[in-house]
Amino acid sequence: MTKTYRIGVAGLTHDHVWGNLENIAALDSASLAAVADPNQPLVDRVTQQYGCAAYSDYQEMVRRESLDILYVFCDNAQGAEVGAWGAEQGLHVLVEKPMAATGAGARKLLAAANAAGVRLMINWPVVWRPQVQAALAIATRPEFGKIWQLTHRAGHGGPEAECSPYFSEWILDPKRNGAGAIVDMCSYGINMARVLMGRPQSVTAVGAQWYDPPLPVEDNAIVVMRYPNAMATAEGVWGQVGHPTTGYLATIWGSNGSVTFGPGRGGRIWKTTK
Repeated sequence: MTKTYRIGVAGLTHDHVWGNLENIAALDSASLAAVADPNQPLVDRVTQQYGCAAYSDYQEMVRRESLDILYVFCDNAQGAEVGAWGAEQGLHVLVEKPMAATGAGARKLLAAANAAGVRLMINWPVVWRPQVQAALAIATRPEFGKIWQLTHRAGHGGPEAECSPYFSEWILDPKRNGAGAIVDMCSYGINMARVLMGRPQSVTAVGAQWYDPPLPVEDNAIVVMRYPNAMATAEGVWGQVGHPTTGYLATIWGSNGSVTFGPGRGGRIWKTTK
C-alpha cells in the first residue's frame, strides 16, 4: 500500500507558500495535515480553502500532529532555525529559498539534517519550470562542451508591487531577509552557477539603492563569480518594468553551443550549436 505523507507547514508569510499548498492538494501521495503561523488572517485563509488543522505555534503543531514532512515558509532568518528544529524531531524538511539569512544559519540547518539522517530540500521554484529543466539538461550533456559562462537575471517590480504586506514586512529587513535583492534575486543565478560550475575562486558583488525614498536594503545588485577558465554573473532587480516578460532570463554558454531560457511559467528556450 502506498504511503500518504502528512505535511505540516511552519510559517505562511512567504508568498511562495500558496503555490506549494496548491501542489500538495493535487498530490495523491501527500496531504496537508496542518499549518502554523501567528498571523490569524493567513491561517484563516488556509483553513477555509483546505480544511486542515491550524496552530499559532509550529512546535505545538509538530507535537500534536503525526507529521512526516515539515515545509518552512517564514522569514529567512527564522526559517533556518525552524528547519533545524524540525530535522531534530526526525522530520524531512523543505525550506523555501534561500537556505538561510546567514552562512551560520545555513550550516546549522545542514548539520541538523545530517545528524538526524533526514532529507533536506531547499525549494528553488524557478528550477521546476519546464524550460529551465530542459536548459539544464542540454547544458550538462557531453556534446555541449565545457561551460565557460553563465548569465542570469532575476527581477520584478519590487516588494511594494509584487509582495503581500506580510512578505514585504520582513523582506525589507536586512537581518530577517539577510540582505535585499542580492538574497532575494541574485540567489537564483548564484545557485545555478554553483550547480553547473562549482565553487568559484572569487566573488564580487555590487549593490545599489535606487528606490525613492531609499529602502533599508539594496534594491539592485550584480554578483560576479570568477572561475579558473570561466565566469558567471547573477543580476537581481527590484523595481524593473517588464516583469514577467523580462523577469527571469538566463544564458549558459558552452564550448560547443549555448542555451537561453525564460522567462515566466510559460517561457521559451533557444538553443544554438556550432
